[in-house]
Amino acid sequence: MKLIDAHVHVGPFFDNYYSPLFVHQLMSSMKISQYAISSTSTCEENYSAVISEIKEIIKLDGDKILPTLWITPNMIDNRMYMLNEDINWRCLKIHPGLHPNCWDLKGKYSPKVLELSREFQIPILIHTGDEIECNPNTFLELINYNFDVNFILAHGRPLQQAINALERCPNVYLDSAFMPVNQMVQCINLGYSERLLWGTDMCIPGYYYNVNLKKYYVKKIKSFRNQVDGYSFERVTYHNAKSLFG
Repeated sequence: MKLIDAHVHVGPFFDNYYSPLFVHQLMSSMKISQYAISSTSTCEENYSAVISEIKEIIKLDGDKILPTLWITPNMIDNRMYMLNEDINWRCLKIHPGLHPNCWDLKGKYSPKVLELSREFQIPILIHTGDEIECNPNTFLELINYNFDVNFILAHGRPLQQAINALERCPNVYLDSAFMPVNQMVQCINLGYSERLLWGTDMCIPGYYYNVNLKKYYVKKIKSFRNQVDGYSFERVTYHNAKSLFG
């Protein structure tokens, strides 16, 4: 089975540290074909660690890695885009929960992220959540106005707003990181099997749920597989990401 995980992390998360070697061993143990990964060292503005962690995971997993560049306002203010590094970035990420009111249509930093997306022909992943600054509705104007850019609404929450974005914007995808399987199935039943990406937020569930990460991963993928048809399963877990990330 080919599987691409569109949402993985390496680096620190509160008191935990998920090293490149740990992530490599976890993903290899589950035979993941490819995975899009960003470094949580970005949250600490530790850019040397970001580069080190991403380069190390590439050294370990080669073409399996789809490097995601997590952009912050500080990076833009100081022109530290890290695009001159020997890394083939395949996605950009912004987190409005950490940096609110920066990334919508009127946000100060949106133009640069859009410029980079167009220059490198890569999608923009937006963290979404229940806070108003993270709501999909907050970004509808930005997404609609920039119809030539693909956007991934990470987590797809609140779900109804995420579905509304799918309905209104053909350049929107959702990823399933922390999304309950029944909500994933709901998206499939509404006809969005080609707009949903398999994503897990590995290794962050280990912090929140204190679970064995491999068992958590396998349980979720099996649950999803048992509730959808084969075509939808393959679209979500492989083909959509393959098409989007190239």
